[in-house]
Amino acid sequence: MLAVRRVGSRTGQQVPVGIGSVGRLPPQDVAEVRRVLDVVGEETGPIIGRFVGLRRFPQTRYVYLAPDDEMATSLLILQDRLVEAGLKLAPDVYQATPHAVIGRVPPEAELEVAAAARALVPSPTFRMTTLGLWSLSDREASCLHRVLLSGVL
Repeated sequence: MLAVRRVGSRTGQQVPVGIGSVGRLPPQDVAEVRRVLDVVGEETGPIIGRFVGLRRFPQTRYVYLAPDDEMATSLLILQDRLVEAGLKLAPDVYQATPHAVIGRVPPEAELEVAAAARALVPSPTFRMTTLGLWSLSDREASCLHRVLLSGVL
């Protein structure tokens, strides 16, 4: 993730780099969201995987790293566990593919960011050990809750 952060700094992105899974949440009680994260974090083990591709979202300047199939499957299972535990998701999340956003790439930085990001794939295998709830604005981020993935499933 530190290598992704270095590439992300060239994009002007000031929010945390992480693996996107559920996106924006519809309105719901934050205390209930924290409870769901705690429950799921206790039963879910670390997710192991690597990034295998650099991609761009269609018709945007945003680029992302795509996880391998095993990691993508694990992230989708995690998403299902969150829903089963009571987390409400936007309907369009179910068509989303797990990814790690690098950021919005301005035209003048496109070649530099592409070269740096290509060096990240395929990535070494790594362990995703935390699950977090973040409040994001255009330029700032604050962590509202974070849990360890400490289970065995």
